[in-house]
Amino acid sequence: MKNTIKQLIIVVCSVLFICYAIMQLMLNVGDDVTIEYAAFTEVNDTVEVDAYIFRDETVISQNFRGTDCYMAENGEKVHIGQPLCVTYSDSTAAGVQEEINLLNERIAILEQSSTSLSAFSLDINKIDENISAGIVSIQRSVMAGELEKAGRAGNGLLVQMNRRQAAVSSVDVFGSLASEYKSRKAILEGSLSGTRITTTAPTAGYFYSEADGYESTFSAKAVKSITISEFERLTTQVSPLSTDNTVGKLADSSKWYLLFKYSKREAARFKTGSSVEVVFPYSSNRIVDMKLEKVISQTDKDEVLMVLSTYALPEGFNFTRMQQVEIVKESFKGLRVRAEAIRKLDGVTGVYSLDGNVVKFKTVEIIYEDRGYYVVALPNKDNKAYVSPTALSLYDAVITEGKELYDGKVLK
Repeated sequence: MKNTIKQLIIVVCSVLFICYAIMQLMLNVGDDVTIEYAAFTEVNDTVEVDAYIFRDETVISQNFRGTDCYMAENGEKVHIGQPLCVTYSDSTAAGVQEEINLLNERIAILEQSSTSLSAFSLDINKIDENISAGIVSIQRSVMAGELEKAGRAGNGLLVQMNRRQAAVSSVDVFGSLASEYKSRKAILEGSLSGTRITTTAPTAGYFYSEADGYESTFSAKAVKSITISEFERLTTQVSPLSTDNTVGKLADSSKWYLLFKYSKREAARFKTGSSVEVVFPYSSNRIVDMKLEKVISQTDKDEVLMVLSTYALPEGFNFTRMQQVEIVKESFKGLRVRAEAIRKLDGVTGVYSLDGNVVKFKTVEIIYEDRGYYVVALPNKDNKAYVSPTALSLYDAVITEGKELYDGKVLK
């Protein structure tokens, strides 16, 4: 009997314990919500067009056939008489010249690294600042797709690191190493054989190693009197001249033009003399601010001819004559919010956000929509970090998924 009572007590206690555990589990099951923080974003509303580059250029001809070894870089500003290219009848000699060019670059770095410079240039703190700035410059250039600029910045960084090593060790090894390179360079120069022709710059300008045969037709001079009909003729009927005997070209000025046909209605949003942002996909989506020189129209056409110009020469820029570009119609700055987070409460547009464990309804003003998300206005355009008690603000926890939500709900 006693055993039966004992077993009954054990069973009752077990049932009570299980019921208590189940109740605790039910009480501790929280509301399942998914959140995403409101982040700042900038979106451009663009339209794609086929654009053509016009600029005044001088083709550099060279009748001597052989292997070209360039002495100037693309986009480099050169002076009259500066060597641009050496053409060798022997391809092996061209390879030797390339090695000489590399030695010249190394010699320049070593001579700049030499401790025979002023005491100021060997200040450790100053050098460390230059090294940090150099690293940041390289990172920015790489992120922007400017690899040539990053390479040049790398040379400057190497100079600063060499100087630091020399300042710490108090031993100048760079001068002697430069002398060794000069000796090697002299031997290579003595080994050059065969015929060679050096092409120099006939005028000052910006050098480019490739010509496309359109230099005489797509010129800045042609822009001054161009019409829509003439533009259509140039872009559809004109054939390029032969570039067989050219070693490159010189752009006479840093100013260049971009011409394209555009909707007459859309063109009305731009004013002559205003700035127009253009995205160049061929140049890693670089955005260039250009000036709207003029808009050419004809009464019988629905499209106008837009003429933009700039003096900007971005590092490593692709000047392909015709390329698809994107014209920025309007830019939107605000907070990025997923489309599924947008809700209506009493006719007001907003989102549910999470403040601690309390659900709050915050209003939003949608300014742009694109592929599953919205850009909503900042609560204070002059202060991005401003936190509004009623409107969605930067870094607010936006609820993108959740059930039975309402303003003031306390999540478990």
